[in-house]
Amino acid sequence: MRLVDLTGKRFGRLTVIGRGPDQPRGRTHRVQWHCRCDCGNECVCASTNLVQGKSRSCGCLQIDTITTHNRTGTPEHRTWIAMKSRCYTKSNIGYPYYGGRGITVCDRWLHSFENFLSDMGERPGPEYSLDRINPNGNYRPDNCRWATRETQDNNRRANRFLTWNGKTQTIAQWAKETGISKGTILNRLNWGWPIEDALSWPSERGRVNPHSVKPSN
Repeated sequence: MRLVDLTGKRFGRLTVIGRGPDQPRGRTHRVQWHCRCDCGNECVCASTNLVQGKSRSCGCLQIDTITTHNRTGTPEHRTWIAMKSRCYTKSNIGYPYYGGRGITVCDRWLHSFENFLSDMGERPGPEYSLDRINPNGNYRPDNCRWATRETQDNNRRANRFLTWNGKTQTIAQWAKETGISKGTILNRLNWGWPIEDALSWPSERGRVNPHSVKPSN
């Protein structure tokens, strides 16, 4: 049977870095691979165990699951588990938008729920969820907060992309380039202004664009 090279492939927390020593198995042998875990440890795993999902870490995954200081099932612990799953579990429905885009979890949080809880604190209420201040940044203490859905929606709107004159940028980038505030650009778009007017019309007092008047219902 032709050997499938697993070098460079990820299985849970494990990244295959090369062929390991074969394990004798009767008259045959079992193919094994040398792997590096996200926690920094290295281990040797059988090919079948990797492919079938039986080997997903050097053993630290089980420790993380067990050692949660009686916080298993709390909103904070569920948030921590979901955050890591979005970034590292390819079968997660959100992976293409997180791990698939290169979003990662900082080393301080990746293997320590205690550090995550210490940095983020208790969730303020059921209407709050974990939010990245910079949607293109990683999960780390200086880029995360507990935020309401309204705050998160506003953050996403401010980072939506607009194309004008063959150039595509976020609203924040257009605001910096044009000198028109993000709030003004957002309001103009919400009022139905064409993109070219929203990004080019002077915002000084007294210069009124006809699009600035909301149509009556």
